[in-house]
Amino acid sequence: MIYAIRKTSACLPLFLIVLTCCGCGKIAENRAHKGVEFARKGMHEQAIKEFSKAIYFKPDYALAYSNRGIIYGMKGELKLALIDFDKAVAIDPKYPDAYYGRGLAYVKQNNINSAMNNFNKAIELNPKYADAYRGRSLVYFLKQDYPTALKDLEKVKELGGPVDSSLIEALKNPSAHIMEVAPEAGAQQAQ
Repeated sequence: MIYAIRKTSACLPLFLIVLTCCGCGKIAENRAHKGVEFARKGMHEQAIKEFSKAIYFKPDYALAYSNRGIIYGMKGELKLALIDFDKAVAIDPKYPDAYYGRGLAYVKQNNINSAMNNFNKAIELNPKYADAYRGRSLVYFLKQDYPTALKDLEKVKELGGPVDSSLIEALKNPSAHIMEVAPEAGAQQAQ
């Protein structure tokens, strides 16, 4: 068939249709898998290239956009991360990972309300999403709503997610934690 394509361009559109219908999804999945492998090794540029190739082969691949967004976020390229998360949500509004990733990007931008909205949506779509509860806990912590932050961290633990027990203890008694971390801050508050 490849020989026929070289000989006559009339076969090219048919070949592209067959490739689009039969092969691109699998190629995209393979590229996304390679992207994850590179990301796990800390090879961010290679991961971005693989996720971009996955998107090239399957432009409606929400997972590839979301994963590329995570890598952009890790690199501090928050505008690019948000573009990818927005695209993933547009493709699949029921994909909780895209909302979670977008929430993390908003936290890094200190856009706490948007972060909260995205973590809430991720939890609404998947009530067992431990990482989304952890993200939302961070937002509550930043808002100094320590009891609610603690409640979310306890939910993370209940769902089997890792939680630093010293963080839970600190949230149970935040004023004592401030004294441990910054004694001068506690002394100033006492005056």
